[in-house]
Amino acid sequence: MRTRIDKENAPKLQALWEQVFGDKAEAIAMFLNGCKALADVYVYEQGGEIASALYVLPASMVLAGAQTRAGYIYAAATLPRARGQGIMSRLLKEAAAGAAEDGLSFLTLRPANSPLFDYYAKHGYDTIYKAAPRVFSKEALAAVTVPGGKEAKATPAFVSGALKDAFADRPGSLLWEADMLIYQLAIHAYYGGKAVAADTPAGKTAALYFEEKDRITCLDPIASRESFPYLCEALGRETGGKPIWMRLPVGLVGKETQTDQEPVGMACPVTGSLSQMKDAFLPLTME
Repeated sequence: MRTRIDKENAPKLQALWEQVFGDKAEAIAMFLNGCKALADVYVYEQGGEIASALYVLPASMVLAGAQTRAGYIYAAATLPRARGQGIMSRLLKEAAAGAAEDGLSFLTLRPANSPLFDYYAKHGYDTIYKAAPRVFSKEALAAVTVPGGKEAKATPAFVSGALKDAFADRPGSLLWEADMLIYQLAIHAYYGGKAVAADTPAGKTAALYFEEKDRITCLDPIASRESFPYLCEALGRETGGKPIWMRLPVGLVGKETQTDQEPVGMACPVTGSLSQMKDAFLPLTME
């Protein structure tokens, strides 16, 4: 059943989330409260509780030179006792039908583990999104750094603009509007994450990262080939010389071999075509 988050179903959705993912109640409430006006939720009730659910978050992507509406499937979950009954398969079909009704170009998602790539492939999803992990030492970062970017605050509006500047010319890349980024930036900060942003001659650029004991983890740098050197300058300034592990868009700093790339996300065509996608990237998916 397709619905929206409301005061009646929110406690049941929170209970499902807690049982499946084990997140803190405060963090779950941040999503349910922050996205109730934005997200569609598909639910299956059993025995007076929500046994399975998935959320479709609003996003967009550029295809054939035009911005189109897309969806991102998030927090798909089924209670352990209800698994093996085909319930999630049913919800995925309902989500695909809802996306077609709404005229979305694609549904996208990031599988939580390797076996789920095969599971979602059975439901019409293709492994389109890949990334190239790379570690930059202090010296390696300095070698690609270009000064000249103006420090900026990573607000939802700025990060949304950075996504468009960085990835609009990579057809099929997921773009988020500021209203969705309010939650994404808030939950990142809740878990101790930091952000850096810069306005550069090559466009807006930004990155969310986590500072660990021995390194910096930057999952999704938001940068084009031209703005990436400016982002490196900003990251180096903010992170104090620690090695930085980045999950880079393919081709951002050179041509990687297939063995240098790892699958990170999938897309299911609704009104769009996979042939329209090229070097697409899947950023800021709240892992």
